[in-house]
Amino acid sequence: MNFNEQSSWCQGLYMNFDQIMLRAKQALKVSTDKEVSELLGMSKTAIAERKRRGAFPEDKLRLLAVEQPELNLDVDYILTGQESLTESDRDLIAVQRAFSESAGVGLPEEIESKIGELIYSLRKRNLPAIKLVLKDLAELSNEGFVMVPRYDVCASAGNGAAIHSESIVDHLAFKQDWINQMGLSKKDLALIEVQGDSMEPAIMHNDLILIDLRESKLSANGVYAIQHMGNLFVKRIQIRMDGSVVIKSDNPNYEPEILQPAEAENLTVVGRVAWFGRQL
Repeated sequence: MNFNEQSSWCQGLYMNFDQIMLRAKQALKVSTDKEVSELLGMSKTAIAERKRRGAFPEDKLRLLAVEQPELNLDVDYILTGQESLTESDRDLIAVQRAFSESAGVGLPEEIESKIGELIYSLRKRNLPAIKLVLKDLAELSNEGFVMVPRYDVCASAGNGAAIHSESIVDHLAFKQDWINQMGLSKKDLALIEVQGDSMEPAIMHNDLILIDLRESKLSANGVYAIQHMGNLFVKRIQIRMDGSVVIKSDNPNYEPEILQPAEAENLTVVGRVAWFGRQL
């Protein structure tokens, strides 16, 4: 080996050692070589000798990681600059990919962003960042939003639509303040789709309706989701003084139906319609 080759080889050793030392300082949250050597249980002279030989004390670093797991040291990353992927890392990457692919399905943008940050921080095992993101999410929630389930059920604003299933297909976010103002309970809400034209012009075909499930008895006039012979309907209900019930459609092409008091007692009320929305 000539002088130039030897010089280049030595510089490579020092650069590699210095890079490892820099990553060690970052991981240990210290700023000097002396602090690193103390954490590794080595003297300043010993660490200097290691640097001269370009041999970072891997054994000491791995021992420190075992003895002080709260440091969350990624030893392989410190030594090589490349993250080691554990099974949990791969799981988090899969979660991150799935979350990215499902973005925009109803979560508020701020919450989507914070969940992305949380997944990234979990992968990095950055405890302070994890705590901060969780705090931000809690504040957003308190501020916040109510996630209302949308069910795979269609209510007919016509001659009746069968209930095919009752599985939750997704959730939509509503402001907690608005839920409170409406006097609703976040635990007793459901979203379903409307089919048919009997409630036009108020409620149109394919509109989403928000149902207050607490209102399972007819106590006041209003628009209700009602069930009859396996079919689900959305109708305007009028309660008469004699206890009979008028089931009306807003569309004049549909005749009203009158239930006598005994019949009205057997009417299955799913809930009162508190809100409707549609796509433009």
